[in-house]
Amino acid sequence: MKPAKYPQDWQTRKELFDRLHRAFRFTIDAFASPENALLPRYWTEKDNALSMWWRGERVFANPPFAEIPAKVPNLARTADLALVIVSLNNLTRKAFFNNPPNYLYIPNARVKFHRPGGKNAPKEGSCFLLWSKDKGKPPHLADCNAFRFLERPDSGRNDY
Repeated sequence: MKPAKYPQDWQTRKELFDRLHRAFRFTIDAFASPENALLPRYWTEKDNALSMWWRGERVFANPPFAEIPAKVPNLARTADLALVIVSLNNLTRKAFFNNPPNYLYIPNARVKFHRPGGKNAPKEGSCFLLWSKDKGKPPHLADCNAFRFLERPDSGRNDY
């Protein structure tokens, strides 16, 4: 990936991640660093999540928004389960067009990210794409008290 103009090591807030982890039981945190990893097992920039074997994993992926690699959907499709956070912009649509996820979840408010040291990221619209080999009823993230399907926030909160 080319260097980004702005820092790309934003971490998903622990409170939100914990809700997602309870729902999906992740086994690996892709696109992480020792400073922002949310699971004991994680892939760093040096490990290169794009060159790793995703099969058999339950992947949590918060890749750099500056350049969502086109390989992510291909890899996500091979995982037992992959939840990928992406920006709601047109560039994202292009990267995921050929390998659409099984499910698309849109938070009921903007998701807040932060960097080590506590600095908050600009609030950009995000969505959660889920590739899953699990059969049956689709996972319902509203059970996490964090998501609704295309609804506005009902609590007046503007972030998580």
